[in-house]
Amino acid sequence: MKVYKYRGVFERDLNSLELDQFWASTTNQLNDPCEGLLISDNLEQQLHEFSLLIKQFSTANVEESKNSLMKSIKNILSMKDNRLGIFSLSKVFDDELLWAHYANSHYGFCIEFNLNKLTSLYYENKYTVLDVIYTDHPPKLDFQKLLTILEKDTSKQIQQQMLGYKSKRWEYENEIRIISDTAQIQNYDFRAVTAIYFGLRMAESEIQQVMRALQGRGIKYFQMQLKNNSFKLEAIPLPDAFPHSPKYKYSVAPIAKDAIAPQYLKEEHKQYADYLYKAGEILRRDPYCLQLDDVNISDKKSENGEPTIYGSYASPYNKYKKQYLTLAEIDTLYSQIDDLETSI
Repeated sequence: MKVYKYRGVFERDLNSLELDQFWASTTNQLNDPCEGLLISDNLEQQLHEFSLLIKQFSTANVEESKNSLMKSIKNILSMKDNRLGIFSLSKVFDDELLWAHYANSHYGFCIEFNLNKLTSLYYENKYTVLDVIYTDHPPKLDFQKLLTILEKDTSKQIQQQMLGYKSKRWEYENEIRIISDTAQIQNYDFRAVTAIYFGLRMAESEIQQVMRALQGRGIKYFQMQLKNNSFKLEAIPLPDAFPHSPKYKYSVAPIAKDAIAPQYLKEEHKQYADYLYKAGEILRRDPYCLQLDDVNISDKKSENGEPTIYGSYASPYNKYKKQYLTLAEIDTLYSQIDDLETSI
């Protein structure tokens, strides 16, 4: 899925792009003072009434349990203001209001991200992705809704209630949010950036500066312009000013001893031994591979008699990362490698 971030502070935003980082903000750092507004006034009274009912049938210390539960709920709700981080994105790149409000009145630019890549760098899933729901009234958290959320036992349901609602006046933003477990700088896979759209008024010198800073990343570039006789915007492709630059972060990682062991393949899989070596050459060239530790056939992912190959490798941000490739993907990617002789 493609998502978009409008940017309007040139030096700061270009620096973030160069470093492959985004900032996850707390609610009080965002421009809407109603961020995180959640009506839960009746919750404590409902819990009190429920505890009175339970006391009639139980000798347990119901009051203590109620207070403990209420404290836990307050701790969870407080996370929206002092712990969780929000990275706001849009589902559109051509909205004239977003360009005016968030891209310095069209002097800035808009970044196109691949959402899956943007949230895939870490081994553990540290992000929740939410579609913002636009409504005329703030969400309410009552006892019945709380029980439903607790029954499903999903943090996404809780985060949706806390951070996934906005007034209908913001509906034009078409917002989608990445919720981080901490409000701070986040690193992402640089391949998540797939295109840059330059604003109507962006200076040619700054366009060249962006292309120079991001050279070698395979990014597509577009110039926004007005359609003839219309208020609507359209994106016109721009050629990369540095098409022959070396690939960014390109390296060939070592392969651990016995990481590829075709002698241990099942008899029906021995015919695919060459694909283990091909997958190894592909994966050791992943920009975030520090060392390839294991290449094998996945029993779980293989379907219809055709195997899927996986590779596990150490990366800078987590202990291990596992990547899966079909035979067709291996054939395509392996044919694109142009330095096999120098790397073996």
